[in-house]
Amino acid sequence: MGESQIKPCHCSYEGALAGINHQGVYLSLTCPECRRSVQAFTMEGLVESWNKPAEPKRQGEQP
Repeated sequence: MGESQIKPCHCSYEGALAGINHQGVYLSLTCPECRRSVQAFTMEGLVESWNKPAEPKRQGEQP
């Protein structure tokens, strides 16, 4: 892997990362060597989460 390419992980691991698609809402990747993980919304998941109605405040809660 050359210097002009992005490495899959900060630990310099260059193999495939373990990826999971969580019902189309978000994706997660985990490095099998150092166990670092990241999560990101899919475009559909971001729209769904953004447009979801806010939960009503319960009585006695502070803003």
